[in-house]
Amino acid sequence: MKKSVLLAAIILFSILAYFGVHALLRDDEATASPVKASQSILERESAAITDLPKVVTQTFVSELHPVYLALKGRTAPNRTVTVRAATTGSVVEAPDFEGKPVKRGALLCRLNLDVRTARLAEAKALAEAEQVDYDAAAELARKGWAPESRANAAKASLDAALAALNSAELELKRTEIRAPFSGIFEARMAEIGDYLSPGSPCGMITDLDPIIVEAEVTEEFVTRLVPNTSVSVNILGTALYDGNISYIARTANEATRTFRIEAEVANPDGVISAGLTSDLRIQLGETL
Repeated sequence: MKKSVLLAAIILFSILAYFGVHALLRDDEATASPVKASQSILERESAAITDLPKVVTQTFVSELHPVYLALKGRTAPNRTVTVRAATTGSVVEAPDFEGKPVKRGALLCRLNLDVRTARLAEAKALAEAEQVDYDAAAELARKGWAPESRANAAKASLDAALAALNSAELELKRTEIRAPFSGIFEARMAEIGDYLSPGSPCGMITDLDPIIVEAEVTEEFVTRLVPNTSVSVNILGTALYDGNISYIARTANEATRTFRIEAEVANPDGVISAGLTSDLRIQLGETL
């Protein structure tokens, strides 16, 4: 009996000891878990901060910058004139200037004089004789030895003789066909031996300074252009020149509904030829 009681007491003690030790271990884990939980949260936050993407920021300030209008165009001569004869005659001299620059007043064609020299000499002699008659009549009229009407008649004859002299000199000058301005003698149209009548061409002369750059502008932008506006011209994509708007059409092209404009570019050496493709750049204003 005592042995069974002792055995039961030992078993009970073992059970109590087991649950007591287990309870103590749970209390230790409960005490340590808040610290571990706190450390785990800090570690996760630190990792999240480390993994955030980097951001680069920049501050912009609006500024004015130019606005340009780009156009396609081509070069053209400032003026081209076909020099023509003003009298009749055969060409007796035609200097070889074709394709070369000529100065204003350069001789392009000379016509034969025919009887023009003789007519000029005759007109001079007549004018001199009439001058003598007028001087004598005027002197007599001043002294009262001749009527005033005689002096007036002599003056009329003198005026007619001077007019005939002037006509003869002008006719003689017309035998020399000269360049009306400096430029390029583009084409010769009369050779030695050709017979020219009034209006017959001697040759064509072209003025390339300044060179003209022509372009077409749409109705959207033409109202924003004014004469003398600066233009940047790029010819054949290789050479850049500065110019100014010299002409703006006020009537649109019926086919394209565009307006023709012209810009002048200095060309003192004549290095820019007519008919070259060009790019125009015109500043229209500024914007933010």
